[in-house]
Amino acid sequence: MKFIIFKNRLQKALIAVSRITTKNFSLPVLEYMLVEVKNKKICFSTTNLEIAIQVWAQGKIEKDGAVLVPAQLMNQIVSGLDAEKIAIESKDMGLVIKTESYEGFVKGITVDDFPVIPKVSSKKTFSLPAQEVRKGLAQLSNIIVISEARPEISGAYIIIEEDQLCLVGTDSFRLGEKKIKLQSPLTKKDDPIKMIIPLKAVQELIRLMEYQGEELVLSVEQSQALFDMGDIHVVSRLIEGVYPDYKKVVPQEFGLECVIPKPTIVEKIKLASLFSPKTNDVKCDISVKQQQLTLQAGSSAMGETTVVVPVKAQGEDLKAVFNYRFLLDGLANIEGNTAIFRFDKQFKKLLIRAKEAKDFIYVVMPIKE
Repeated sequence: MKFIIFKNRLQKALIAVSRITTKNFSLPVLEYMLVEVKNKKICFSTTNLEIAIQVWAQGKIEKDGAVLVPAQLMNQIVSGLDAEKIAIESKDMGLVIKTESYEGFVKGITVDDFPVIPKVSSKKTFSLPAQEVRKGLAQLSNIIVISEARPEISGAYIIIEEDQLCLVGTDSFRLGEKKIKLQSPLTKKDDPIKMIIPLKAVQELIRLMEYQGEELVLSVEQSQALFDMGDIHVVSRLIEGVYPDYKKVVPQEFGLECVIPKPTIVEKIKLASLFSPKTNDVKCDISVKQQQLTLQAGSSAMGETTVVVPVKAQGEDLKAVFNYRFLLDGLANIEGNTAIFRFDKQFKKLLIRAKEAKDFIYVVMPIKE
């Protein structure tokens, strides 16, 4: 194997694939990256057995071949080089790296040790708006938690039905839902596509899609999904199990609605949180007559505080206790400068959304007093 490649192209590929490689004493091959040259393309691949990332890069190819070398070491070497072009050649299962002022040899291992990356067929393929999907996943990423007791909520729930893509995340205390309109809808005869992708895959997709194009091609099989971003492919296993019926959690009828300037409520919640106990409790008291939201917090160690926030409220007065961190997370994920708080009358669940955008909702469960 032999090729010459621009440093910026090589570094972009190495950064993309090396993040999922980790120290693994029982399976050290997971620290390695497969470098292949074939069909006039250079391909870099890594896997942690849950996710696989493949990146294709262009270069001047002189000879085909494949080697398996440590991913992090290659990334560190290339980032330290100051040359515009880098020459790479295979030798004794390793790689020789050359520039005008540098030469190094990286030892490798046999390519037969590298795990097989699953092939995902194109029988179920969908074209999705990449940046909308990225934004939706980013809005959910701080909600999702890894749960051994409930593995089905340890990822993002994706539903494709007719002309809509729906992304959902929950940790059982709060829930986020993002709806995206599809340009190429399913027919009514097609069954809805439902799958759960692991949190790690969500995080990698957010990172990798940032500088990619406008189209994301999704291919789905029973236990695997392929996210095709052109010169970057992410193959992820799907979480087994049935996702909770989250629609039962989303309140449909409201006893109270408040319209609040987002910067103001964020500032006031942070102010009240300075006195919040370790449980992060903040009491909310909304008076429709006075058109105000009163935030109260206190602890034996810090003291207590009361913060009054002017609001536009309609409905019935309400008192409830919430985790202030959950409130701030929800507000951080909505767009625009105006937030709408809608409270479920029966259970006091709070639905937060932006006034300007209705495609994302955030539901928070109250804390029992």
